[in-house]
Amino acid sequence: FVYLGMAAFAFPIWDHIGWTTVAVALFACFAGRLQIYIFSFITNVCFRRGPNPAMPPISTTYMHVMYFSGLRGGVAFAISAV
Repeated sequence: FVYLGMAAFAFPIWDHIGWTTVAVALFACFAGRLQIYIFSFITNVCFRRGPNPAMPPISTTYMHVMYFSGLRGGVAFAISAV
């Protein structure tokens, strides 16, 4: 990972990629992970409520953990694709 991270600054890849492209790609990654909050909310409302829920509802803290752990693979793929 150190080699791939250093390659991003050692090779002239930034000459052909504008900062707008980088900003749009980052926004797309973060917006794509919003499904965690949406589907966790739907799961909590539909399946985890009632007198005898099978499992406790998904907490907000756990939703944050799932959000950031999902970004791990996307960042690794983006770095290796360079």
